[in-house]
Amino acid sequence: MKKFSLWVICLLAVAGLSAQSNDILTPAQIVQIINDSPIAYNLKAKDFSATDFSDKVLPHIFFRVEQDSSYSIETYELEEGDAKEFFNKAEEQFGYHNFSGARKYYLKALEINPNLYNVMVYVGDTYFHEKDYRQAKQWYEKAVKANYIDYLAHWGLAHTCMYTGEQKRALKEITIAKVLNRNNQNINILLNAIYKYNKVTYVDWYLDPKYRLTSDYDEDTEKDVVTIEFGEDWLIFALENAIRKYEPDYATSTGELDFRQVKEALINTYISYDKKQLKKNIAMRVFKAATDNQLIDIYTFYEYFLPRNPGLALVQSEQTIEETADYIINVRSKFKK
Repeated sequence: MKKFSLWVICLLAVAGLSAQSNDILTPAQIVQIINDSPIAYNLKAKDFSATDFSDKVLPHIFFRVEQDSSYSIETYELEEGDAKEFFNKAEEQFGYHNFSGARKYYLKALEINPNLYNVMVYVGDTYFHEKDYRQAKQWYEKAVKANYIDYLAHWGLAHTCMYTGEQKRALKEITIAKVLNRNNQNINILLNAIYKYNKVTYVDWYLDPKYRLTSDYDEDTEKDVVTIEFGEDWLIFALENAIRKYEPDYATSTGELDFRQVKEALINTYISYDKKQLKKNIAMRVFKAATDNQLIDIYTFYEYFLPRNPGLALVQSEQTIEETADYIINVRSKFKK
């Protein structure tokens, strides 16, 4: 229990001197909290497999409504009636590659229910498949204007821009689509093609801190025991989360790290790294670059929170989404594994 090797304590004590903010815990303070705690901590190094985020993909069913400077997220619902009948006919004709026929029925559905913004995307698709890129672009832009969080609208617009000679705009639009549906691997097919054309690199790595926390009660010592299993290079992050989960004076109401505390844990992780650790960890190298460019919030949002909860993108402002896309293009893409 509380088994810190001497070199770990020394490293953290030195690293703590490098912290840049007075309102965050330093690595040395983290160690001190654990050493002084009535809780017993048991540290175990462990190999972890990569976290699989592939099931955290958003379906194409969401639109948002602005309410008093915030957003409510709603889902499309086609009730029984003419609009649903026309939509189903459109889908059938699209499946037969009868794009003009599909478009006719999509437009009829839209005429009945103008709030079916996703149908605007499908109208654009009919024009795209007919290679009428001017009309396709207009409909994709109409869909983006009506419902900015529609990742398929940005995806379609990006694809069309490649055919209209607007490669830089295509780069931005496909990156916005990626922000809006972070774990959707299908986006990567077009994204990689557009990035390659623009001579930009996208490596689809994940910020994936390796640790596991469990708690039990030891009747012999009459103490709560927290076991911290941690992967290579993620000890500090694990300790930070343990404090926020189990220490009465520091625990959060949810037992999870909030936005500020994730940033704190990332800062402490970075300053505890030596050059060898940093060289092999692309996530922390990009973290350093993001911090240098005053983009630590954007980094934390895209790299930590979106993989775990991609729906968070749906309630962000257009400015935040576009700034995140700019971070990906201008900072993240500069690093290869």
